[in-house]
Order: sequence, then C-alpha cells, then structure tokens
Amino acid sequence: MTSNKCSYCGVKGHTIANCNSTESMDVFDEIKRRAICYFTMDRAHVFFEKPSIQEKAMIFNRILLDTYPINKLKLVMTKIGCTIGGTNVQLAAKFIYQYFMLDLTKKYSYMLSDNDRAHLDEYLLYWYELSGIKRKSSTLYKFQMKVSLHESHTNPNAKSKFTCIDCMRKTSISKKVVIGCSHDLCSDCLVTQLTGCQTEGNTPDCLFCCMEFTQLVVHKESLLKKLNKQFCMKC
Repeated sequence: MTSNKCSYCGVKGHTIANCNSTESMDVFDEIKRRAICYFTMDRAHVFFEKPSIQEKAMIFNRILLDTYPINKLKLVMTKIGCTIGGTNVQLAAKFIYQYFMLDLTKKYSYMLSDNDRAHLDEYLLYWYELSGIKRKSSTLYKFQMKVSLHESHTNPNAKSKFTCIDCMRKTSISKKVVIGCSHDLCSDCLVTQLTGCQTEGNTPDCLFCCMEFTQLVVHKESLLKKLNKQFCMKC
C-alpha cells in the first residue's frame, strides 16, 4: 500500500485523485446536480429574458466561489480529469470550462440558442483564460477534445485486432481509437489527421461519416497521454 495521504479525506493509501470516499462522491454529485440545474434554467430573477449560457455560467461560477472551499474544488477537478493547481478562482473557471461549457453543451445541445452557438468559442476562450492556463503563440493549435481510457484496456480476453476505417489494415487493439461517432481509427491515421488539422486550423471530423468529433476513447494509457499532450487543449 502506498504511503500517500489523501489531501481531501485524510486517509492514507491514496491521493485526492483516487479518493472515492462517500463524502467525496456526495460533493461531486452535488456540484454536478447544481451545474445541471443552472445550465437548464429558463429564467432567472435577475434577467428579463432567457439568459445565455455565458450568463448562467457567471451565476454558477459565483455559487462555486461562495459555497465551496478550495479542497472541494480540487476534488471536483480530479473527478473531471483536470489538474488541481491554481487559486479557487482558477479552479472554478476550470470546472466551468470543462464541465459546464464542454460536457453540458453536448448533453443539452438542444437547449442552446442560435446566439449561444454563435458565441460558444468566445465563451470557452474566456473561461479557459480565466483558469490561468496561457497558450503561447508559438504552440500549435489544439482541440477542445476529451480523451478517455476504455474500460476493457486491461481485459486479457478483449479482441487483439481491429480494422481501421482509413487505412483498412488490421491493427493491434492497443492502437485503436474510437472517435465520437463510434467509428474506429488506428492511432497512426488519427495522428496524421490531427497533425494536418493543427497546421490548417481545422476542426477534425470522421473520415467515414464526416461528423465532427470532440471525444476519443483509447485502449492504451500511453496513447491517452500522448494525445492529451500533443493535441488537447487541457484545463
């Protein structure tokens, strides 16, 4: 057992990134529920008209800062895959950027107004910069993508081969990448495509069905780290 001590629950044997105590899960669930409540509200007493998602985000950001201490904000960051460095203002902004603006806009896309859709990139940039992560002008364009690890990546009984829809070669499952539309690419073809999109400043889309994608599922942890480092605008 590791000698690490969780900075949230105080129990030895794990870190805050692996904390699954009952209280930590309750806090995470509570903040997610409140985020959904504010995202889906149609009216607020401070507005005469239906608020934009940016206005809703501003209200919820104030709730985060006024209600939750920094250790709880750090806990939530680990649950959504973000880094935990920064002030409480930066941590709250990271949550707004990753969960409120990215995850919930996908889940409740039907609630977005034409104005929200037209200004979403501006809203994302606002929260990204408020989070304290500054992009250098010399860096390549990165994408608002979420990369996750498939649950079966450690399963010895999983299929060892798959067919890439681009090169049509049978390839090791360790190179498999499932993109948002559920089509499968090998990591070599995906990297080639994303590198080209970086150079041209384009949003990547599926080579088979042409659907834009913002989510990737991989079967190898080292590949997840590579894609995050090279292509993803992480918070």
